[in-house]
Amino acid sequence: MTALRPDELIRPGCRLGHAVVVKDQTGSTNDDARALAEAGAAEGVVVLAEEQSAGRGRFERRWLSDPGANLLFSIILRPRTLERPGLITLAAGVGLCAAVRSAGVNVKIKWPNDLRAAGKKLAGILCEAGSGKDGDFVVLGIGLNVNQTVFAPELAATSVAAELGRPVERAPLFRRALAELESALGLAESEPDHLLGEWLDRAECKGRRVRAETTAGTITGEAVGVRDDGALLVRVDSGAELAVIAGDVTIDD
Repeated sequence: MTALRPDELIRPGCRLGHAVVVKDQTGSTNDDARALAEAGAAEGVVVLAEEQSAGRGRFERRWLSDPGANLLFSIILRPRTLERPGLITLAAGVGLCAAVRSAGVNVKIKWPNDLRAAGKKLAGILCEAGSGKDGDFVVLGIGLNVNQTVFAPELAATSVAAELGRPVERAPLFRRALAELESALGLAESEPDHLLGEWLDRAECKGRRVRAETTAGTITGEAVGVRDDGALLVRVDSGAELAVIAGDVTIDD
């Protein structure tokens, strides 16, 4: 695969991607972006790596990726005007979903932070908050399977190329992803209730029976909505709506 260059990734004058740091190899782009943010880097700076040795997802689960095949990047956000920071993960799902669909792949959002195609994981999102010399920030980390086509069976993963049956140019997809993420974040700030509807319309669990394994026990019922803090709303058999704040959710119908 051809290595990515900063000049083909940068988006001059835009909120996201006005500066892009490209690394051949790193431990974690989220850690690199956090260090830059703590030192005062501006919102919209992106760190992208061709290979990660310590990529991670939710619950510190490892993110495995073939070198030079996918898009592994983290964005510095300083959401001073966003009153409900839980919306960032939801906005990221909406934006990334739009970008991948523009490439021709029918993806859906798996609560809370994955994209799936044909029941297999295609992308993951990880938001981490912090503070530094210029105030609070959020690092938005994204791992998007683009051209990798062989995965360990236990991962149940897929990629854009695997779904399309052909390789994909990564640079245009990266720029499209940043544009869609920027649009979704703007929607979260200006019309948060509209964003919640957009997220639900793209969710694979919408209107379906789900099983949520949480620290408080198992919740089963119909997925009917999402709150602005990211919690999934499940209507159980009694008719009550319970909020799933953290846990693993699977389709149970």
